[in-house]
Amino acid sequence: MTPVANAPRRYFIELMLAMALYAAALFVRHGWFHHTGDPELRLVIMLLPILPVFLAALAIYRFYYRMDEMHRLQTLESLAFSAGVTALFAISWRFLEDVGFPHLTLMWVWPVMGVCWLVSRFYFIYRESAAEHAVGALAKDIAQGLLLVALGTASYTLLAAWVGWPYTWRVLILVATLVFLALVGLRTFSKKSASC
Repeated sequence: MTPVANAPRRYFIELMLAMALYAAALFVRHGWFHHTGDPELRLVIMLLPILPVFLAALAIYRFYYRMDEMHRLQTLESLAFSAGVTALFAISWRFLEDVGFPHLTLMWVWPVMGVCWLVSRFYFIYRESAAEHAVGALAKDIAQGLLLVALGTASYTLLAAWVGWPYTWRVLILVATLVFLALVGLRTFSKKSASC
């Protein structure tokens, strides 16, 4: 396989490892932070999720340079769109806070940017599929993926309520992201994608 054809697999493996480390770091941070009195250890525990986030950014950076030129252009257009919408959201929300809307932290920047990036990527996939007259198959794939992400997240929520695990919005977004990445990985490793 050429490096360009092998890029999605390598990216998926690198990103999934980073996301698994991030999930583990969040659970360690949540579980151990209140149980230690040592200030230095508390600082290390608080900063623990930063390393996996850096590894995920490195995986994305490496994947970008393994793409062909057309996909690089599409990725840059998606990022430009998502950065613009995120900037508009952040500025607008600040003014909405003055009239009583809830205060949002910087933790919301990535979910907004990620959703905008995902929407723009679906647009490019839709545009390519429409050119190949495969819109129905694409719509079916998207619907199945969204259904599996929703079912996986709902299953975690029910299990968490039963076992007593935390299920704040951040954890649910993390679970949904991991389920989505698992689906992308299954598609990447399938025979259909291997021939790309």
